[in-house]
Amino acid sequence: MLGIMPTFDSSSPFLPQDVILYILGKVDNRCLYRCRTLNKFWCSSLMEFKFLSQHHLNFSHNKQALLLHIFFSEWTKANNAIISVNALTGASKTLCLPTQLTTCNDFTLVGSELGNVCLTFTDGCRKNMVLIWNLLTSSVRHLPQPRIFKAHTCVSIFAFTYYPSTTEYCVMHVFKKKFDDKNIWYTIWNSKYQQWEPKRVANGDTTNISPDYVSKNWLIFWINFGGLTLDKPQSVLIFSITNYNWCLSQIPNKAKSDCNALVLLKDHICYISYPANIDHYSISLWILQMKTEDSFRWNPLYAVETVRMYEQPKLFLEEELICLTQQVSEGYIFTKEIVLSRCSWEPYQRRHLYWQSWPTQIQLKRIILHMPGVFPI
Repeated sequence: MLGIMPTFDSSSPFLPQDVILYILGKVDNRCLYRCRTLNKFWCSSLMEFKFLSQHHLNFSHNKQALLLHIFFSEWTKANNAIISVNALTGASKTLCLPTQLTTCNDFTLVGSELGNVCLTFTDGCRKNMVLIWNLLTSSVRHLPQPRIFKAHTCVSIFAFTYYPSTTEYCVMHVFKKKFDDKNIWYTIWNSKYQQWEPKRVANGDTTNISPDYVSKNWLIFWINFGGLTLDKPQSVLIFSITNYNWCLSQIPNKAKSDCNALVLLKDHICYISYPANIDHYSISLWILQMKTEDSFRWNPLYAVETVRMYEQPKLFLEEELICLTQQVSEGYIFTKEIVLSRCSWEPYQRRHLYWQSWPTQIQLKRIILHMPGVFPI
C-alpha cells in the first residue's frame, strides 16, 4: 500500500496510508487544515468525502454554534451583523463579514452545511452576489451573478446544500417575476461545473413559499402557502437536486396553524405547528417520512402544552428545541431584546442560553445551526 509520506530510499521508514488517515482522524479541524497545505498528495488524500465526513462528525458535534443574522433599524454602515452563539455555553461573538458593507449593501444568511456558510449580498444596483464562506479557515469563494437579477424579480429566495456522498454542493435560486405569477422559476449553481444552469419553471402549485428551508440528503423542503396570501400553509414543497423533481405533500388539517416552522430533528424532517392562542398555547411536532421519492407520510410525534406564549420554536439541537423569546415593540417586526432558550421534553425543562439587548431596535432575520468543518469551498 502506498504511504502518504514519500520514501527516499528502501530503508526510509513510512506508514501506510490507512494508518496515517487514522491518526489524522484524531486531530482537530485546524490541525487537519494545516496538514492539507503540506503538498498536493496530502491535500488530495485529506479531501476525500469519506474521510472528511467522518472527521466532521467526530470533531464538530461539541462545537456547534447558532448563527444569528441581526438587522439594525438605523441605516448605518453596520446595518447588518452575524452573531455566533456557542450552543452549549451561550458565549457569543460578532463575526467579521468576508466583504465590506456600505449603506447600499444588504445581505442574507442563506444556510450552513458541513462547515461552510452561504451568504447573498445585494449592491446598490440590486444585483445578487453569492459567496461561500468557511468560518474556520476564513476561505471565501465568490460565485458569479445568478442568471436573473433581483431587479427583475419580486421574490428572490436562495437555498444551499450538498450533493449526496460528495464534496460538491449547489446553490439554488428560486424567484418570481411578478407577485401574482402562478409558478416560481429556479436556477442552480453547481460547484462541479461552476456555472448557473438555464432557468426552469417549477411544476405544481407553487404560488407562494416561505424563504426558510430545510435540506436533508438530496432534498430541499419549503413551506408552501399555495396562494397569494401568507395565511395557513397548505403543503410542504420538496425539490430533489439529483433529478430536479418537484412534489407537494399536503399538510394534515390537524397540523395547520398560523404559526409554523420546518426543522431538522436528527435524521427526520419535522413540521412544527404552534397556534398562538392566549387561552390554549401548545406545540405540535409532525415527522415527514418518505414512502417514495415523490410521496411522504405525516406522523404525529408529540405535543407540548407547557411552552410559554411568545416562545417561537426555531430549530432542534440534538433533542432539545431552541426557542426564541422576542418581545416585539413595533409592528411585530423590530425588538430591542433577544432571548434564546433550550427546551427538553421529558421531563420538560427550560434553561436560558443567550440574552442580548440593544440600545436601538433590531430584527432577527434568521437563525441557523453551524457546525465547523474543513470541507473545501
